[in-house]
Amino acid sequence: MTKANVDSMRNLQSDSYSLIAENLLPHILPLVNAGQLNATQKEALSITTKWNKYFEANEVGASIFDLWTKRLTYDIWDDDFTIADIPMRYPSRDRTVELIQKDPNSKWFDNVKTNQKETLADLVNESFKFACDSLERKYGPIGKNWNWAKVKNTNVPHLAKIPGFGSKTLLIGGSKSTVNAISESNGPSWRMVIELGKNPKGHGVYPGGQSGNPGSPFYDNMIDTWAQGKLYDLFFMQSPDDKSGKIISHYKISKK
Repeated sequence: MTKANVDSMRNLQSDSYSLIAENLLPHILPLVNAGQLNATQKEALSITTKWNKYFEANEVGASIFDLWTKRLTYDIWDDDFTIADIPMRYPSRDRTVELIQKDPNSKWFDNVKTNQKETLADLVNESFKFACDSLERKYGPIGKNWNWAKVKNTNVPHLAKIPGFGSKTLLIGGSKSTVNAISESNGPSWRMVIELGKNPKGHGVYPGGQSGNPGSPFYDNMIDTWAQGKLYDLFFMQSPDDKSGKIISHYKISKK
């Protein structure tokens, strides 16, 4: 950034560009055998090829890529890291990306539970078809129902996990693999930008409200602001009797 300001940092917090997609797609897209795809899968391949790698709310390519790479990770590691039906932790996401980038003929791509020897191309094609078929079964033909926001289905659950006390569904972008790290029910619980100077200024928001009463308009009044990536101006008291903010009442704590 040059001449960065509050909006520069606020926009950064809402950045949904995926470096994982940038690092993976050049290595897996060329391995997809278009001649073996059905009509839906061919359309999905075209969409993913043209996708800008942003996990924005209306991006279909994001939905395809997310499920595709989840299934590909499963295909690579599950046969080696599930023994006697006891699953173990897979190698990290970064290690998986590095393996695909630098060692495409690795022995890890072979499924040790089958008689044939699988290659990375085999796994890429299986996982791509799986992703397309799964999305089609759940959301119908390729269209708005394949949009990332509808597939991700973000909501803010109640802290105590009480059903019905959480938020509505939020049709927003973001992903675990982006700066705007919003998944189905997890995300940045506090966003803040501070302007330094003689009189510091703060801007922030969290996905909720000031009241714990579900019947209060202040129970979830900040969720939409948070979802839109906006920030409120924060009141920074300069003294105990600062009159400049919207002070409603004062409480004094003392020992008897």
